[in-house]
Order: sequence, then C-alpha cells, then structure tokens
Amino acid sequence: MAGKFAYTISANFCNVEADTVEVLKQKLMDFVNDEELPDLIDDFVSATAAAAGRRTTYKQGVENAKQGLGGEVVSETTSAAAAAPVGEPEVVTNQKGTKFTYNHPDAPELERGGRMVLMEGKNARGPYKGWVDPVKGPKPATPVDEPEATQWVR
Repeated sequence: MAGKFAYTISANFCNVEADTVEVLKQKLMDFVNDEELPDLIDDFVSATAAAAGRRTTYKQGVENAKQGLGGEVVSETTSAAAAAPVGEPEVVTNQKGTKFTYNHPDAPELERGGRMVLMEGKNARGPYKGWVDPVKGPKPATPVDEPEATQWVR
C-alpha cells in the first residue's frame, strides 16, 4: 500500500486525500480492495490494544509499542521536568522584589515530579520564606490544575 497514495487510519476514522471526486472514488476503491489492508489494520489494532483500557507508565507504553510493531523506536522523549537534572541555583526577582530560587539543592520534590522553588520576600507583616510550586514563580512553567500548596519556612 505504501506509495500508492496518502491516507491515515485511526481508531475511529480513515482519512483519504484527493483533489477531485473522481480521484477520491478511485482512491477509496483502491483502499478497500487492497490485499494488505486487513493486515495493516490488524497490526494497528495489536499495537494499540496493549495499552488500551488500562493505564501504563511511559516506559511500559514504549515497550508495548515496540513489541506490537515489531520494530525499532527511532526517538523517545520524556517530560522535561522529570528528565531535567538539578542544575546551579538560579535566583529570579519579580516586579515586587520577591526572590525565587530555582534548582535549590534543598528543594522538596513535587508529587508530579520536579522540584519546588524557594520564595523569599517582604510585605507589610514582615519577611516571609517558603517553598512554592514553580507555576507560582516568575519563570514560565507548564500550567497545572492544582498547584501544590506552599510549604512555609519559619
């Protein structure tokens, strides 16, 4: 089937591109009459069925895909927060003068992965210091539904 025309098979749709109705009709006829189509659909179903209906870790998903496709994975990625090593501490000050220390060696771990940020500042009630979720800091961070609670330091 490869090279005849471009199409996409998904769990719930098939996409066939054409410039005219005549070309579309011919491509659809070629598509449904292709002897390899049942095998391609079976390969797709077996590759996705391993992970369907149950939660798997990223590593398990990659292994299931490798086994189901019987091939080699060319590129694997992980979340940046989980993969990023702890680097040198970086202090960023916001417009109000509050200091946020990223990559602090004593930073607590976040439940979702990554580390909290040390926040230090001063307001009308005096100085304050606490560990905050990175989404509360001045640097761009991936939004989350519920940031972790601040852990105040006394």
